[in-house]
Amino acid sequence: MDRFDLNLGLRYANVKREYTSYSTKGMPYYPEDGVYDDPKLTKDNNLSYTKTYRKLLPNFGVGFKVLDGVYGYFAYARNFRVPQNSAPGFTFSLPKGVTAQYIADQLKPEEADSFDLGIRYNKGNFYVVPLVYYVNYKNRLVRVADPTNPNLTYLRNVGKVEAKGFELEIGAVPLSSVSVYASFSYNTAKFKEDYIVDGNNRVYIKDKEVPDTPKYMFKVGANIRIESIRTNIYPSLQYVGSRYGNFTNTEKIGSYTIVNLSINTRISRNFTFYADIVNLFDKKYIGRISPGFQSGTYYVAAPFTISAGIKAQF
Repeated sequence: MDRFDLNLGLRYANVKREYTSYSTKGMPYYPEDGVYDDPKLTKDNNLSYTKTYRKLLPNFGVGFKVLDGVYGYFAYARNFRVPQNSAPGFTFSLPKGVTAQYIADQLKPEEADSFDLGIRYNKGNFYVVPLVYYVNYKNRLVRVADPTNPNLTYLRNVGKVEAKGFELEIGAVPLSSVSVYASFSYNTAKFKEDYIVDGNNRVYIKDKEVPDTPKYMFKVGANIRIESIRTNIYPSLQYVGSRYGNFTNTEKIGSYTIVNLSINTRISRNFTFYADIVNLFDKKYIGRISPGFQSGTYYVAAPFTISAGIKAQF
């Protein structure tokens, strides 16, 4: 409608999770699917389950071309996320006396209402995109490490969570062979309810930060094209701010900065050589976190890692 855009949508999601576990104890090795014809193969009812999730998901957006090169917009969307298709809520094993079907029936799908308000400015070879967002979660799903066994993690609903923040992206093409970009974000996500364990015990996490949520993140990168040797170089620097490793916010994990580098060279019309370097300066930092209510479990990130190969297109 001239300078004004309106988008309306409605989605119906029907997700069926069906997980079947078999006991193969004492059976011979089968290189193909012949194992399913073996009469000794038995279904493990404790680890098998079926669960179906259904949800109506509306969305809409409005946009307005304020001036040439200036476009403002607002968007709303409802989304939901169901537990992954495996023994629901657990990794590696289940507690004694508990079945996978029981856990699947207890877990609810995570719902989220998200709101975005932003503006995009383009001027020649330069653009700026600021954005503010707000997300209201219901039945938020989080993975929790067992306090007595860090190899055992649980997927749990922890009630309402409010997330909000600000994002800014800037990009430019200062030369025909060089493009650069930078992005910055401020994020906060807080629990809005305490967590109840076994119907009685209360874990006081209301207004605490959701674990593994960096408050500040920054990234800058470039695409450098060297036409004489048909090569593209993609350097990038990424900063991830501090975040908490447990739900009660008593364990704070420090920030880190890493540098990555990718290179690809066109060898011929059909072949391209590529090399990807992650953590170029071998920075040691905490990469993955399995949050716990009182204490988290932490895993060191990948060190200097390089991979290379040749891609073929015909």
